[in-house]
Amino acid sequence: MYSQYSTAELSRRTGVPVSTIRKWVQAGYLRPDVPAFGRGDVMLFGEESEAQIRALAVLTREFGDGALTRAIVAEAIPKIRHDSRAITVSATLALA
Repeated sequence: MYSQYSTAELSRRTGVPVSTIRKWVQAGYLRPDVPAFGRGDVMLFGEESEAQIRALAVLTREFGDGALTRAIVAEAIPKIRHDSRAITVSATLALA
């Protein structure tokens, strides 16, 4: 079964503020499975988005929000999946 989460649910699961998740969507780092079509609509994200948000949080916490971080994010985040090794790497970086 494939789960979908709203922005608020992902915020609770990851500890990343809703405003930050929205900023990442607007920047193109994250792509919702079901986009919002108007003001007040809910965006729905798949399971991969949780892993991507956790990786984004680690990258921006460790490296800031500079041009290099944005370049790394633009290339790496679409490749991160729920069951990928990148999650292990992200968790290791977060614990370091």
